[in-house]
Amino acid sequence: MMNEKTYQLNRDNGRYRIILNRYVIYCIYATLISNFLILWGNPLKNDLLVSLGTRVMIVFILLLAIMHFFGCFCRKKVDLLDAWFIALVVCTAVLYVVTTFPGILGKMVSYMCFLTLPAYITLYRNVRQLRKLKTAIYIANTAYFFLFLWLSFSEYAYIYYGEYGERIIEELTLGYGNPNETGIYLLICFIIMLCAVLDARKKQYKWAAAACAVVLFRMLWLTESRICLLLAAIMIAVMLIRQPRRILTKIQGIVLIIPLAGVVLTMVLPQSVLEWEFMGSILDTGRKLLFVSFFNSATGFDYLIGDYSRYAGANMHNSFLSIVAMFGIPAAWLYFRFLRQALHYYRQRLNGRVGYVAYAGVLAMIAHGIAEGTILVAGAVYAGLTGLLFVLMLPDQEGMGP
Repeated sequence: MMNEKTYQLNRDNGRYRIILNRYVIYCIYATLISNFLILWGNPLKNDLLVSLGTRVMIVFILLLAIMHFFGCFCRKKVDLLDAWFIALVVCTAVLYVVTTFPGILGKMVSYMCFLTLPAYITLYRNVRQLRKLKTAIYIANTAYFFLFLWLSFSEYAYIYYGEYGERIIEELTLGYGNPNETGIYLLICFIIMLCAVLDARKKQYKWAAAACAVVLFRMLWLTESRICLLLAAIMIAVMLIRQPRRILTKIQGIVLIIPLAGVVLTMVLPQSVLEWEFMGSILDTGRKLLFVSFFNSATGFDYLIGDYSRYAGANMHNSFLSIVAMFGIPAAWLYFRFLRQALHYYRQRLNGRVGYVAYAGVLAMIAHGIAEGTILVAGAVYAGLTGLLFVLMLPDQEGMGP
């Protein structure tokens, strides 16, 4: 009898994995298309394209997350990453309801965007047919590159949309909100292009990808986004290192505390130090004023449960502080604990230089949280692009499953 039950359980789990893998593949293709629609629609101020891309992405990932969420409860054994994901969803969902009631529906899309990246991280490890998917990612990334290239020669190249309307500035914006936002898109595209250089089987593809990477770095330079340029330079160094595993393993823990360290250092360092020049500009460009404003207005209750109704999707120019503002310190700790477990899970399966560069790219996205909070809290296209790095971390020959 026990053998029959075990056989039935294994067969049910096998069916679940097959179905989940199929829908995760659909989700990745939908995400690749949705990314393009959002990246195309934003500079043109085409709300239809942006809304369509965002909602398609959210619907796909939401349905998958619900399916996986309930699938975890149907299995007798749930791994740690699933457990942390469930804890994160339950915790933030409760806090979301508590702090937005009775206007719960008003912030729902923003909250779904927040959960997009954690859902991608949890679900993408179940995917198979990785060689085809990686090829699709490189093709889509090339499409993003040509979109950026076209925008760089268009009337949108240096437009800045500020408080008092649009104006022309010296930094490259490609028509997006500001040079820093543009830098994030270009940086992720640049990292994926570096992976394509290493992963290309034919020399002509390798050289074409390398040429695209050079152009992307040039566009990054024109944004004058200091954090993105610094991280891009680090990514090039990682790419050139033959055996980066030991280095990446050692710095993982450091990277996870960088956003918190950024808040602490900004608050404790004297103003004279914050006014030191770095890459042509002073270190602090207004973040300390923003941090002080938050700390002065926050109550003890805000630190405990956050205030999503006020800070929904807010960019506090620091990822840790952004999550604290939305959900409180315990939820922020939970989020970064989830990230730690995710990095451990994916690091165990790294195989080859492509995986290491993608892994370093994820660390770069987390480190970017010292300057901006959008990657971890804003969701949508940020999550759609960053999530692709987790697919590139997985080895071609291994079909992953929980």
